[in-house]
Amino acid sequence: MAALVAWQALRILRRGGSFYDREVYGMTPLMHRRVCIASVVVLCVCLCATLIPTFPITPFVACETVATILYLASFVRGSSSEEE
Repeated sequence: MAALVAWQALRILRRGGSFYDREVYGMTPLMHRRVCIASVVVLCVCLCATLIPTFPITPFVACETVATILYLASFVRGSSSEEE
C-alpha cells in the first residue's frame, strides 16, 4: 500500500496535478513530495520489520492506512464528470 501511494504521489508530482488537486484541495507539489517521502519511510519501516519480527509495525500500518485513504480520496472528486 505504501508503495502504491508513493508511486501515485510521484506520478502526480511530475504531472502537476489536476484542477481539483491544485485549486480546490490546495495540494501543492510540496505536499505531494511530502506524501511520497512519508510513504517511502513507511515502506522502509515495513521492510525492516520483516527482518526484526518483534518490531511493532501496527502503529505504522494504521497511520499509513489513514493517510492513504485521505490522500487518495482527494482524487475522487476530480475524477467525476458531474459539473456543479
